[in-house]
Amino acid sequence: MPRAGRYDFPFRSLEDCIQYLRKAYEKTRMEETSRQTFAESLEMSATGGGFGYLVGSLAMYGLVETGSGSIRYTDLARTILHGEPDEVAVAKSQAARNISLFAEIFDRFGSNFNEDQVRLFLREKAGVDIADANALAVDVIKLMKRDATFLKPVETAAHPDMGASVAKVGMPLNAEEVSSGLADDVIATLRSRDFGVLTIKDEVGADIAIRMIEAIKQRINSERNTQHEEGKE
Repeated sequence: MPRAGRYDFPFRSLEDCIQYLRKAYEKTRMEETSRQTFAESLEMSATGGGFGYLVGSLAMYGLVETGSGSIRYTDLARTILHGEPDEVAVAKSQAARNISLFAEIFDRFGSNFNEDQVRLFLREKAGVDIADANALAVDVIKLMKRDATFLKPVETAAHPDMGASVAKVGMPLNAEEVSSGLADDVIATLRSRDFGVLTIKDEVGADIAIRMIEAIKQRINSERNTQHEEGKE
C-alpha cells in the first residue's frame, strides 16, 4: 500500500472499492469466498499486483476481512450494499474515516483542503521528508478528492456567532465565547482565504498554524512592497 510518513493510504478510492464489491457479489451471490473465486468474479488474477492492491484497499476501508485464503464482507460492506439510503451514507462515511490520513486532513481543513495544506500536514504531522512532500501531496489529494465526498464532520453543528467572534479582533472575549461551538478536542480554529480552515487539536496543529501565519505575513509584506514600488513610479 502507498505510504505517507507514518500513514498508510489505499491504492483504490472508496467508490471504486464499492463497485468491485458489488460486482463480485452480483456474480457469486456470496459474502465469503476464496481469494481465487473473488478474483475470478472480477476478471482479475488472484496473483496479480492489481488484485493485491485492491484487496489491501478493501481491507483498509474496513470492507473485507482476509485470512486463510478467503475474502469475507464485513458488516460495513453489507450495509453499504444492502442498507437503506441513510444507513448507506453513514456506512460510507465510516469507511472513508477508516483511512486515518484522510480523516485527519478533513478534520483539520474541511472539504476544501488544498495542496499547500496537505503538504504542510504531511511534513508536520506525518513526518514526510521535505523532498518528498510535494509529489506525495499530489498523490494524496488525487485520491482524497474522491473520498472527501463521503467524509462528514464529527461535529456538524455550526456556531452561528463564529463570524461575529472573528470580527471582534482586539476585543476581550470571555471563556464561553471562545469555546462555544468547538468540539471538546478542538483547541481553536484558524480561517484564511488562502489556506481555508485549520482545526487545531494539538501541538502539531499549532505548528501548522504558525507556518500558515508566516506564509500570510510573507504575502502581506510582498504585496506591501509591490505597492510601495508602484507608488514610486
